[in-house]
Amino acid sequence: MVITKKNIHLFTNKSGGPNLAALRWKVIIPPSFEWCTTKSEYWYGIKNNLSSPKLCFCGKPAIFYNGNKGYSENCSQTCAALNKKTQRNRNQTMLAKYGAEHTFQVDTFLQKSQETKLKKYNDKNYNNRRKSKSTCLKTYGVPSAAQSKCSRAKMKRNSRNSEAEVITKKQKTLMENYGVTSPALLMSKSQHLARGKKTAKGLVKFYQTGASRHRFLYIMHSRINNIIKIGISSEPEQRLKSIQKYFLDMTFIRCEYFVSAGEYEKHIHQLFDDYCQVQEYGVSGRTEYFSSTIISEVTQIVDDLCFPKLQ
Repeated sequence: MVITKKNIHLFTNKSGGPNLAALRWKVIIPPSFEWCTTKSEYWYGIKNNLSSPKLCFCGKPAIFYNGNKGYSENCSQTCAALNKKTQRNRNQTMLAKYGAEHTFQVDTFLQKSQETKLKKYNDKNYNNRRKSKSTCLKTYGVPSAAQSKCSRAKMKRNSRNSEAEVITKKQKTLMENYGVTSPALLMSKSQHLARGKKTAKGLVKFYQTGASRHRFLYIMHSRINNIIKIGISSEPEQRLKSIQKYFLDMTFIRCEYFVSAGEYEKHIHQLFDDYCQVQEYGVSGRTEYFSSTIISEVTQIVDDLCFPKLQ
């Protein structure tokens, strides 16, 4: 039997939901409703005049619960996490129940998490880094997801997009409030001159103290992890100690003092950008790590820079 508006009451129970027993034995889904995965969904489609399944914002069919609940807003947990409406509803529910938008903003949840870690691993701040690295190696071929080419491209794209959005928003706010697109257009000529003199004095003092550019340019090497770190520091020995917390065998290959160490560091980073191996969050200078295959090239560049070096 095919369900229609006239006989749908025969397949509806007293509470208004689908009569599963009647649907199971008597109903045949017609070809026009091939998009229905179950007879309950077919019954729900007839009752609500649907000609196709409800779609998620990504374009895929949403999850169908049952004849009483109907369809979800999303097709998967991934889309549910990205759906702004779902996020808003979740935040409102959390605020109503616990007074916070996220579980880890609630002290009871934090305490429970720490107690579970303490019970299982004897450490309330336990973090399974080994499993994380093995999973990333299996999935992406690198020890950290941030090192994969697709992740790096995504981070660059997002940073550019967010920067453009911020600039556009600033210009829009300035135009609405003051009728200009730049705060510099609000200043008079005398104000510009006064600001320029103040800035110039500050820059002279800054460069005279050597705080801006006079630093050590160093190259460190970890044989176990096959990586090198190229960076600058005013206190390289302390920097080495902080990095050895993450890479125990990290040692200096070169450490030279330059007047323009920051400029040299930036140039070397740009030159070997394809060999960069971004480390996980929390690692000191995580974007300054490169493959150890370029050791000879980098040391040669530092050797060449040492000739015009200023003491």
